[in-house]
Amino acid sequence: MQPIQESSARAEKKPRVKWKKFLNLRTANRIIFLLIFLFFGAYLFGVNSLSVRGFELSETNKKINDLNSENAELELKTMQLESYASINEKVKNLGLVKIDKIDYITPSIGVARK
Repeated sequence: MQPIQESSARAEKKPRVKWKKFLNLRTANRIIFLLIFLFFGAYLFGVNSLSVRGFELSETNKKINDLNSENAELELKTMQLESYASINEKVKNLGLVKIDKIDYITPSIGVARK
């Protein structure tokens, strides 16, 4: 039985680590609460940032759709103004004369060279 007593005596002689110094529950709770608060704040910031970007994206998509429809209308108007019927109407309104025969000038003398 003496060897058992020696081992228990050795265990008693070892200095005990005071856990109260290293692990104060009040301090640990404060640190955990602070970490939870910081992570919650970062989460709210991230969610807010994503929602703002979502609204900006939807506004940009709306502008793109509006510009595409305006572009389509302008292309249609351009085609209508460049059509043969539109040009003939403008010619009549300006009082221009329709040309039946085109005469080309042909030079009788050769063209000068450098």
